[in-house]
Amino acid sequence: MHIRTAGPLSIAQILIIGVLSMLPPTHCVAEGSRQPSIAVLSAERLAVPMTAFSPGAAFDDRPIRAQVTAVRKTVLSAEINGRVSQLTVVEGGAFKRGDVLAKIDCAVYRSQAAKAKAVVDAANTRYKTNKRLTELKTQGKLELELAAAELRKARADLRMIDTQVDKCVIKAPFDGRVSEKIVSAEQYVQSGTPMLKILDDSRLQVEFIAPSRYLRWLKPGAGFELAIDETGQTYSAAIQRFGADVDAVSQSIKVFAELDNPQRGLMAGMSGRVKLDHPETQDKQVSR
Repeated sequence: MHIRTAGPLSIAQILIIGVLSMLPPTHCVAEGSRQPSIAVLSAERLAVPMTAFSPGAAFDDRPIRAQVTAVRKTVLSAEINGRVSQLTVVEGGAFKRGDVLAKIDCAVYRSQAAKAKAVVDAANTRYKTNKRLTELKTQGKLELELAAAELRKARADLRMIDTQVDKCVIKAPFDGRVSEKIVSAEQYVQSGTPMLKILDDSRLQVEFIAPSRYLRWLKPGAGFELAIDETGQTYSAAIQRFGADVDAVSQSIKVFAELDNPQRGLMAGMSGRVKLDHPETQDKQVSR
């Protein structure tokens, strides 16, 4: 493109000329001439094949993962205020039912128990004296009834203090192991403070999520195999129960299964892959 000018160019004119020189040359099409053809792809060429989808199909293709948990586990907490005088177990240590796991300093509570015992003795002496005087008819029955009430009150106070003394010693409610020590010796704790996490490792259960349509054939008591990642071994288990409801979004149900652990080879927290022999898989194998 050539532009002829009659005099010096201004800055604006120079900019316009620069922009015009960058544009591609135009092609004029004569009237009645044939327009260039444009290739149009048919809808058939653009069509993308779609696979049939059924609810839960994607879920079925994924391996079902499971986690091992303890059937019985709990957190032992302090029931009184005081200083932790002794912890007799270590984290991971085993214990038997009735073993002493921890102790809380009980000096104050024992002193209160001794005081309550003295009050009971005094109330008992007054009651016996009033009973003898009533038998001799030197006083009325009112004094005897008041003495008896004081004796009952004193005995109730003593039982309450004895209960607190018993709570100074924390015993194991079942056989198991310590999964976590939350407090340390010489630490001051208040009533309700968590101290130890314990579990029974002799009885374990398996938890996993399965497609809800498995409920057509998966029933309590049905056996399956569980391949544990940590041990590299396969174990037998049996369906125990199902969750209370079905997840409407994922169309899945929580499944619980009981797993025996007599040799203590499994531990809570291990995970693995569930192997279910369901009818649909068997039918596919037979058809092949």
